[in-house]
Amino acid sequence: MAELRIPITKAGKGKYILFNTDTDIPVGDVGDNMIALIYTEGLKVLLNAGNAKIKTKDLVDDELAKAQTDAMALAETKLAKIKDGSYVKRTTAGTVDANGKKVSGVVMTEALRLAKAKVKDTIRNVLKMRVSMVEASQITAAAKELLAADASFIEQAKANIEARAAKPVAVDIASLISESPTLIAKAAKKKADEKANAPLSKTQAGKLSAKIPPKKATAPTTHHAQ
Repeated sequence: MAELRIPITKAGKGKYILFNTDTDIPVGDVGDNMIALIYTEGLKVLLNAGNAKIKTKDLVDDELAKAQTDAMALAETKLAKIKDGSYVKRTTAGTVDANGKKVSGVVMTEALRLAKAKVKDTIRNVLKMRVSMVEASQITAAAKELLAADASFIEQAKANIEARAAKPVAVDIASLISESPTLIAKAAKKKADEKANAPLSKTQAGKLSAKIPPKKATAPTTHHAQ
């Protein structure tokens, strides 16, 4: 394994410390204890990743037991993926594949589409639920977890994109497509109307009030007795 780059998050973007697994770990019992600590802390992060969606606060009895069982099942799934080399780790810099190579945004978009399709298929055919009755946010969250746990989605996404690029285009699409002046004008008008009807901010309201002169006091009218 040799040299590793360990990001130091609060030191700034791109800041890291180099750690050499061959030379920086002491020998003997001290070294063995250090290796055990590194493995324990690292696996703790990886196996607990994604557990935030499993809520245990205020739960009791059967509901608490179920949530705890779900957390263990998720951790065991991640451990199995680590052991067979298919675990995909999401990082702040993006997503990397099983070989540690950063995946492009185009590939990630396609991989997420494939994962969502799998989640929807499971909802229909395994859970026997209607996809239209499930919140889109839940489907996306489940797809991301599936994507993080199974590297095959990224590999399939790469293959799909390569196949599309290799397939010749039958017609010159550029010669058939143009932006509509009518739609452009409609969008511009909508934007202008929204801006005109938007409520004033506190700052804008304060400036407007400052421009309005105060009303002059009027003298009281005196009525003379006839």
